[in-house]
Amino acid sequence: MKFFKDPGLQDPIESVDLGIVPAGKSQKVTVYVKNDLPRAELVDLKFSAESCEVQGPTTLKPGESAPVNVTWTPTLTLRQPLKTSLIVKGVEIYRPGRG
Repeated sequence: MKFFKDPGLQDPIESVDLGIVPAGKSQKVTVYVKNDLPRAELVDLKFSAESCEVQGPTTLKPGESAPVNVTWTPTLTLRQPLKTSLIVKGVEIYRPGRG
């Protein structure tokens, strides 16, 4: 599974940069996830990130991609931007190869 900044899946990322957000305001960033496993369907996916609300797909077939929305609403105005990693839990279901 890989994450990308763009829907064309050309700009891979390792963390999500939500920038500096004033207290009580929300910042939403959309990133894209791709199932790069050739024979495994990913099911029961649950996405999370520290201090953020995350909405993403629950299933990804091999080669499939989908948007993941990350929203941060801080209660304090911080002087530093929030950079966070996405955590994904789920199950890999492997299908037999054709051949």
